[in-house]
Amino acid sequence: MEHWDVFYHQLDRYDFAKFSKVIVGLSGGSDSLALTLAANSYLAEKHPSCELIAVTVDHGLREEARAEAVKVGQICQAHDIHHEIAPWEGEKPKSGIQQKAREARYRLLSAAAQRHNTALVLIAHNRGDDLETRAMRAQRQNKNEVAHGISEATLYRCETWFVRPFLNLEKAQLQDFLRANNVTWIEDPSNKDRRFERVRTRQDMGETASGDHLQTSDVYPEKELCAFMADADNVDFHDGDRRVVVQNFSADNAVHYEALRILLSLVGATAYLPSQNAVREAVATLFQFSDNGRKFTLNGCLMTKDRGGIALQCEARNRRDGQFGFDHILTSRYYEIALVLRERRGLSRLPPLPMR
Repeated sequence: MEHWDVFYHQLDRYDFAKFSKVIVGLSGGSDSLALTLAANSYLAEKHPSCELIAVTVDHGLREEARAEAVKVGQICQAHDIHHEIAPWEGEKPKSGIQQKAREARYRLLSAAAQRHNTALVLIAHNRGDDLETRAMRAQRQNKNEVAHGISEATLYRCETWFVRPFLNLEKAQLQDFLRANNVTWIEDPSNKDRRFERVRTRQDMGETASGDHLQTSDVYPEKELCAFMADADNVDFHDGDRRVVVQNFSADNAVHYEALRILLSLVGATAYLPSQNAVREAVATLFQFSDNGRKFTLNGCLMTKDRGGIALQCEARNRRDGQFGFDHILTSRYYEIALVLRERRGLSRLPPLPMR
């Protein structure tokens, strides 16, 4: 198997020495096949005691899916890679299919990791995927907000790290690698179906779009946020994380707004943080008049003006069944802040970051 140093360089960022097994999500497309074969070669050479296990999620949405999963297994067998098929069972949703399928992949790949007693799953997102994500988020946000892309690492349910070693590589590099090794990949027809937002974004941007027009980085006040959250005079927890009171809040302080976004996600148990613009509008509404007790609902939370601060409480109709939220799908960007919040609530520590 011919490998390229650029792939090994990306994989060098992860501490594979801590793991006896690693899962890789393998759909059979060019990205996941390149990641699987490159990672297998890399581990065999640099971490021979760490076994790679490829897992193909069969969503059951296309008739050909099962046969494709079997074909992928044959490719793995030819390269001496252990392969498993994880079926998405049960009734499929009529709407929001891509989001639900993504949630199913998280769940099934995490279950495979737990079954093999590992906490590390490799996912094959590339630079194009990252630019598409930024573009989609930019369309939904205020023009003054930063459109963040895909995180290099995501912690699922506080137990499984999903990492993306090839996030800085182009799809063309991955396909050239497969061609150089005479490996044929599978094309999923849904990747050209304009009913899906990501496909429309990709086609409208152009397959080779640079994304230079998108703001791709910003200065993130991690230390200031951790210090603000760690101080009980600023953030007071009641009933676990179902009610939180934020004191010493300043409408002129960007760190306080970011803290509020994080706490709204935590209390409301929603998968994503509310937009900066939505939080600013909510705060402006609460502080429009001087009297306390004013209320506003946002992100599954009831916000109440409370003696110069803001009380956040889970809405009565928000049953938090899915337990999504800040801790549920945690990007590495917020990892240090999550540690502070868990310590404040007396919860166990999270698994360490898998990057060196």
